[in-house]
Amino acid sequence: MQLEFDTTIFNSFIYFKTRIPYELKLNKEKYMFEINIELTDQLKKRQRKFRIQNKNLIVKDQVVPPSNSNFSEFNMATQKYSYTISELDIQLEIFEDEIDCIKDYFSDTKKGEKILSRIFQNILLVFSQIYNESMAGTEFLRPVASYYGPFIAIFVLRENNNPKMYGMKITVSYVLSKINKQKILDLDIVKNQNFMWRYYFNKAKHSYDLFDNLDTILSSAISLESYIVNLLKTKQLENEVEAIKSKKRSVTFFDEIKILEKNTIIDKQSSKKIKECFNKLKNNRNMIVHGDLDSTIISRKYAEESINSLIELYEQLAKDFIN
Repeated sequence: MQLEFDTTIFNSFIYFKTRIPYELKLNKEKYMFEINIELTDQLKKRQRKFRIQNKNLIVKDQVVPPSNSNFSEFNMATQKYSYTISELDIQLEIFEDEIDCIKDYFSDTKKGEKILSRIFQNILLVFSQIYNESMAGTEFLRPVASYYGPFIAIFVLRENNNPKMYGMKITVSYVLSKINKQKILDLDIVKNQNFMWRYYFNKAKHSYDLFDNLDTILSSAISLESYIVNLLKTKQLENEVEAIKSKKRSVTFFDEIKILEKNTIIDKQSSKKIKECFNKLKNNRNMIVHGDLDSTIISRKYAEESINSLIELYEQLAKDFIN
């Protein structure tokens, strides 16, 4: 890979270079964006810019077929593909009061890899939000850093009016931590019980690992409501649900909790914990469905709150099904 960055646009910057396994549909080669988000605990929320430069490359004799490319060829003799992918060069503005902590990222290998991967991931989130809105639904970039394999990170800072490369790291984003705390089940359809609540619980955990914050929140809420419905069905309490429907025309989540508590399926303490978890999930979900969230970045803290609340609840009430 050839390193391509402009030392005239920022006094100091982190440079990322990566290749993504499909072709971006961009009209220009270079784009400048302005953001106001928290990238790490040290890189606080403030107005900063980043520049993205895109270059389309033709790769030949690939074993894996393309997922999105205007150009594609298949060689019957070799059973290999040739197609176009995108190469991205990203420059992220760094301010003078942040230089020491950035140097620390590049000095500490283990810590640096995690933090640089998180910064790279957050930049992808911002870029993908703009890109996906611009594409009008014709395609949808998944902003998952770990999909893109190794990337290069370099810190460039200006000293005595001369740009200087402080350090370089070639790393992968697989170092981003995973939230999963439950064991993996045997792949046995006959042996395993299939629950919609567990499906959406696992989907929420996986979405959180992929920084798909909106789906984390939505899947967490779906999981909890499905869990309560499943309890009502397995305990054969559907008639009581229908009785409430006939009177009120609808049944709320809290009506369902009352039915379970009245029939001693759950005790008062469990009922309280379920309601507390539901209120967190409902509030976070409502911010999405009512349009209160302006960015997938902003929703990260709500995604974390949602999935952690659900994990804590299931570890108490459904431990046999997740552990």
